[in-house]
Amino acid sequence: MMNKGKNTKLNEIRKGFWGKSFQPLKINTMRLSFLFLLLLSITCKGQPVEREKFDFELYKKYKENGYHYIRENGNIIIAMEKDETFKKKGVIEETYFQEELVHKYPYYSIYKEFYEDGYIKKEMMSVGIYTHIGKTLLYDRKGSLTIIDEDKKFGKIKIDYVMNFLQKKGIIDLKTGAGWYDSEFHLNYSLKYEKVKGKKYWIVVKKKGERFDPEKHTLPKVPEDVIITPAEYIPYVWYIDAKTGQVYVEEELYKNRKKLKNSIRQNLLPRKEDKDL
Repeated sequence: MMNKGKNTKLNEIRKGFWGKSFQPLKINTMRLSFLFLLLLSITCKGQPVEREKFDFELYKKYKENGYHYIRENGNIIIAMEKDETFKKKGVIEETYFQEELVHKYPYYSIYKEFYEDGYIKKEMMSVGIYTHIGKTLLYDRKGSLTIIDEDKKFGKIKIDYVMNFLQKKGIIDLKTGAGWYDSEFHLNYSLKYEKVKGKKYWIVVKKKGERFDPEKHTLPKVPEDVIITPAEYIPYVWYIDAKTGQVYVEEELYKNRKKLKNSIRQNLLPRKEDKDL
């Protein structure tokens, strides 16, 4: 009976404090998680983050090996150098850069730049030399990070479609990466994503397209005292409409878009086995 009286008295105190009988607080965990993430993003925005530093031990191995270094994971360092630039008042600034071929679909390279103190300045992913994909990371000297989503610029036709086109043309094997580069680690193809005549295209270039034949190919007209040495190969070039996936050669693109000899759209849909690599 004594405990019952105490509980009654306690409920009266709670009722007087809250204005009503006390009720346990109900928490919406989903809303709380959202608020936490929002607060975290606001707090971290523009704040220094943990940064990578230039690997001087790896740099030493690269220099000892020559012009490349194969890492344990199969990736290949194809460039790793120190650069010097002249600043105001004769000050020389030393910076470092590194480029690495990553043996993983869609077979891309990672380029990194570092400040003179060794901390990273920039990191970006590229396919076919010229086209940036994924996230580009930019760091200021204090370590504040800015992220650029490179994939936002692409239209309906994305990198899977283009990589399947390369495989269809026999330029690369998407399962193994064979054909990606030559014996000196130079890429066998290039990719650009840009506007041509007001429309966006993926421009695909097979560098070793056809051997130069003086009876078939002509050289540009130049003054008599200028000597031109023709390249061993004439490149093949295709233009893939970034919206429709329609494929053109240069003559079709600039003369008559209705002639579509190279259209293979139905054969270029991303395949599960390629996306799982």
